Amino acid sequence: MPKLAGIDVVKTLTRAETPLVAFITAFDEHAIQAFELNAVDYLLKPVERARLTETINRAAERLEHSDWRESSVTRLNSAIETFEAIGKERPLMRIPVKEKDSIRLIPCESVASVTADGELLHIYTIDNKRYTINFRLKDLETRLDPRTFVRVSRSAIVNLDQVSHFSTLPGGTYSIAMVSGPEITTSRLRSREIRNHLLKL
Repeated sequence: MPKLAGIDVVKTLTRAETPLVAFITAFDEHAIQAFELNAVDYLLKPVERARLTETINRAAERLEHSDWRESSVTRLNSAIETFEAIGKERPLMRIPVKEKDSIRLIPCESVASVTADGELLHIYTIDNKRYTINFRLKDLETRLDPRTFVRVSRSAIVNLDQVSHFSTLPGGTYSIAMVSGPEITTSRLRSREIRNHLLKL
């Protein structure tokens, strides 16, 4: 879905069109609580087969009730309102990362940079560790604190507190040396914004 997020799609549906909905999310535990409190199912990325099967079975059970759509729409609308309110209140504080049978919460202040590789995001931390999640960079960008995290290219976000220095490259772009993690090259468009808003007093 290149133009709409999952919640945006649900909001375009009429009451009669709305199916049972399960959200696939990589958001923090507060957003997950919003879904749980409103009885809307969610799956944490990357999705496990057993968890998906559980969700499908839960949906099948709900469909056995004659009033499933009415109750589902009410809970769904409540969950969306709660979720959007949480998103507006404050930036993301932790990023959940799945590691085998456990989920690690990475504090955002420990994130040095995030780079996109197809549908995967590589998260580099200040202690030189790398974690990978299945998520869209533009969606993560909207959840991070814009005072600290800046999009420097189509495929990268950096933590300004972890930038060592900028080196000028031919064509007006920059190479960003990080305190930890790989060097990152800015795009031309982002270079202009960086030059005007970050590299001038």
